[in-house]
Formats: sequence, structure tokens, C-alpha cells
Amino acid sequence: MLTHRRQRFLVALAGLVMFATWPGIAKAEGSRGYFGFSVSIEGEGAFLNPVLKSATVVKVEAASPAAAAGMVAGERITEVEGKTVAGTRANDIQPLMKKNVGEPLRLRVQRDNGDLRSVTLVAVRVPIEPDRYGTRRWRQWPWKLSASF
Repeated sequence: MLTHRRQRFLVALAGLVMFATWPGIAKAEGSRGYFGFSVSIEGEGAFLNPVLKSATVVKVEAASPAAAAGMVAGERITEVEGKTVAGTRANDIQPLMKKNVGEPLRLRVQRDNGDLRSVTLVAVRVPIEPDRYGTRRWRQWPWKLSASF
């Protein structure tokens, strides 16, 4: 049986451990950048690392860096950080699109009418949304075939 003094000590120790580790957890989770768009990939070859044919923007989140830069659904991403998308393996492009908060992402996109333009997005922190009970939680990334950045 725990004495009152020992119980208070264990509660204080648990709080200290949680306080000491929380900033590291929050920083690690919050450091991944968010751009606010989803991409549909067309490729051929191995499922886990296909050779890309195209990457098309399928969704742009409102009030996101992508929306602020004027990106719209239907645009094709032709270059990521100067590397051509078509003919490149997915595993070579994916790390180029993962940025920390504050880091820029340089894309070259092609509109439906054929116009090419350069877009620079600056990564922001992943938005926090209230769930159905009003509790603010980190956005859950959807598990689907398209990729979100």
C-alpha cells in the first residue's frame, strides 16, 4: 500500500517525465510541413516504387499554402525541386516533397490549357481541427491511394 507521501512523489515524478518529454514529441510531430494539396499518381512498374508518368493535383485545401499560391485541382506537376516527374521513380520524388515547417517547396505545374508556371510553397504547421466533440486534435492523414502534402 502506498503512503500519501510516496503517492504524491510518484504523481510529481510522472508529471515531470511527461513535461520533459512533451516538447520533444510536439516538436517532432509538428515539424513536418503541410502544403494543403493532394496528388493522384499515375505510374507503371512495381507498386511500391513505380516509374511515374504523371502527378495530378486532385484537391487543394482552402486557406492552405497551395490555395494561396493559386493551385487548383487538375493541374499536373511536371517538376519537383527541379527534378522532372515523368520517368522518375516515386521513391526519388517523395523525399523532395517532404519539408519541415518554414522550408520552401518549388514546383513547376501545367494548367489544363498547357500554360507552365513555377510555384513556390512554404510549409506550414499541420492544422489542428476540432473533432466532433469539440476537442482540438492533429489532423488525421487519410489512408488512400492519393498522396497528401
